[in-house]
Amino acid sequence: MAVDPSLREPESPAPPANVAPFTVTLDKPVSLIGRRSESRAVFPEIALNFDAAVSHRHALLERVDSGALMLRDIGAANGTRLNGKDVPSLVDMPLQDGDQITLGYCTRITVKAVR
Repeated sequence: MAVDPSLREPESPAPPANVAPFTVTLDKPVSLIGRRSESRAVFPEIALNFDAAVSHRHALLERVDSGALMLRDIGAANGTRLNGKDVPSLVDMPLQDGDQITLGYCTRITVKAVR
């Protein structure tokens, strides 16, 4: 995952300069993408607190029985894009190695298959 300044819209705040790209290994069948909130008891496996346009409960990554990885936007206020196209809310989208998920003001997630 990385901050991608090229995703920024003119009216969006400047992306943070101090967030280095990072990798998350998915070790659960379902992983929540969102912003952490103690007061709302939201503790996502993929916490993107640096991007205020990411919803607290933004999207899910789910490994299904076949081993495939699926993306589901769960009603995020600012939506989710997969390879540059809007992801319909509550629809499972299959992911492939190299797919690009963009969300929030400046967040890009690149799917990497574990071999």
